Amino acid sequence: MTGVIKIACLSGSLRKGSFHTGLIRHAIHLNIFGDVDVDDMEFVYVDISNLPLLNTDLEEEGTFPLEVEDFRDYILGADSFLFASPEYNYSISAPLKNALDWGSRPPNVWAGKTAAIVSVGGAFGGGKAQHHLRQIGVFLDIHFINKPEFHLDVFKHPDKFDDDGDLVDEEIKNRFKEVLVSLKEFTLQLQGSRLLAPVEPETQIEPSPIEVPTLLSLDELKEKTDNFGPNTWIGEGRYGSVYYATLNDGKAVALKKLDVSTEPESNDEFLTQVFMVSTLKNENLVELHGYCVEENLRVLAYEYAIMGSLHDILHGKNGVQGAQPWPTLNWMQRARIAVDTARGLEYLHEKVQPSIIHKDIRSSNVLIFEDYKAKVADFNLSNTKGPFR
Repeated sequence: MTGVIKIACLSGSLRKGSFHTGLIRHAIHLNIFGDVDVDDMEFVYVDISNLPLLNTDLEEEGTFPLEVEDFRDYILGADSFLFASPEYNYSISAPLKNALDWGSRPPNVWAGKTAAIVSVGGAFGGGKAQHHLRQIGVFLDIHFINKPEFHLDVFKHPDKFDDDGDLVDEEIKNRFKEVLVSLKEFTLQLQGSRLLAPVEPETQIEPSPIEVPTLLSLDELKEKTDNFGPNTWIGEGRYGSVYYATLNDGKAVALKKLDVSTEPESNDEFLTQVFMVSTLKNENLVELHGYCVEENLRVLAYEYAIMGSLHDILHGKNGVQGAQPWPTLNWMQRARIAVDTARGLEYLHEKVQPSIIHKDIRSSNVLIFEDYKAKVADFNLSNTKGPFR
């Protein structure tokens, strides 16, 4: 990115004389009078008052109502966002939530951009609204600055705004400008890291071949698990016991030894599902490394989740009497697990054709990897929608 940083400014208050809109006016005022600290930033107020209430019936063949199209185009063209977010009933206001929802309709026009939040109010000064807005932003892939925070108790003396809602307090003006400068620096940092990332020429991009899962020998699996002995047992799942093993190729795997059906045609159905699973490639789905069908046994080898399942973290290891939960997850860890799980389900439900409905999403089917990355497991390919159901 070069030149001026374009900042789309959104106020969650539609009230005439709103202090939140007054903060945006002050940012624009700094532009007009050529403040040297923000002279490479362009602040533009984006009116959200004319957006219709979110209703997907208004979408026709991938198009939106004219007001929504114009709004989405402007958000897409911005480098960053300044949210002036009032607090209503301990959350963000309805007009701002409506704007966020319209922008998030596929394709999401908020994604990958930086943002800052400012708010005014009583007591905590709108801090709870900021917390909720950050939660929404995690899902929309908006990158917020962390410091400095700006939530202002507007009712404390002296007056911070005049009767028209314009900012007049010099100390608060300086605090507000620190937020803007921090937003500029964070935007330049994010954009700079992307510019430095190597990009392969388009002519060199080739589609990845579908990897066929490895056919594993029963002898190898018995050797690596001490004949599926208790020392390698790591859990009990809905479809059978799970064992840990390191295969001959060095991969650490979780071996699911499935409960065997006695129906003669069941192996054919099982193999069909194995090869269908191998076509599902998403960073938030547990990857299948191999399989075994031998001596009336069926085993699936999945990538090993070093931190176990979400159930293990919340409640203690499943199937182990007296197991204790892990230390309480912090907010960022919870948010990452929730977003990763949602992305895995979105891939199954909306991006795969025919779509696959999980039907058994629970904490034991969400596996946790390094840095609390979450992946969805135990989805059943028989739960498809469409002509192949």
